[in-house]
Amino acid sequence: MTAVDRTNVELAARTRATGRRFAGIAVDPDAGALRQLVELVEQGRLRIHVGATFPFERIAEAHRQLESGHTQGKIVLTVGQ
Repeated sequence: MTAVDRTNVELAARTRATGRRFAGIAVDPDAGALRQLVELVEQGRLRIHVGATFPFERIAEAHRQLESGHTQGKIVLTVGQ
């Protein structure tokens, strides 16, 4: 699942043309909403597929990976471990 603008009609049509389901969502970026998402992940009700992880110092490489169009899952940047 990827969070996209639910009003993106062009993306919805392209997605459905590939036989996939399109269900855009709106996300309110407040702390309460983020806590709810964390709770869903912790409960196992929301799963996030991480396709690649990069340290922040390799952000350019992460961006190239994203632009390649071949990433399955999310790209995660890590900072100071």
